[in-house]
Amino acid sequence: MTSKIGYAFGNIDCELGTQLAGFNAIRPCNGIHRSLFARLLLIRNTSDYCFIQMDTICIDDDFFDQISDRLAKHGISKANIIASATHTHSGPIGLKNTDSGIFKGLNGLFGTYDAKLANHYVDVIEELYL
Repeated sequence: MTSKIGYAFGNIDCELGTQLAGFNAIRPCNGIHRSLFARLLLIRNTSDYCFIQMDTICIDDDFFDQISDRLAKHGISKANIIASATHTHSGPIGLKNTDSGIFKGLNGLFGTYDAKLANHYVDVIEELYL
């Protein structure tokens, strides 16, 4: 069988004033020095394998589950998805669940979970896949 490989990327810049995570302090975005991106590499063979990289400080289990649940609707198994973050300290807060898991109690660093923002990022990833 012939393998097919595809790559796509999409801008995930935050709006001015959005609170940013990192450097042990939450602070507002006051401009864009370098754009933030989500990148997706898809390898299609007997199964689909999806590699996702995002310019965020990290990706926790809850956010990964949102991504994999959405891609499952398109037939990609959770076991075939790898997601990573660049660990930028200039990405938005709100993508981590600070109520449980390894980030519990760290909302001073990562902010509180923002479902709207997380869903927007998952939308971008889904669009990249399609």
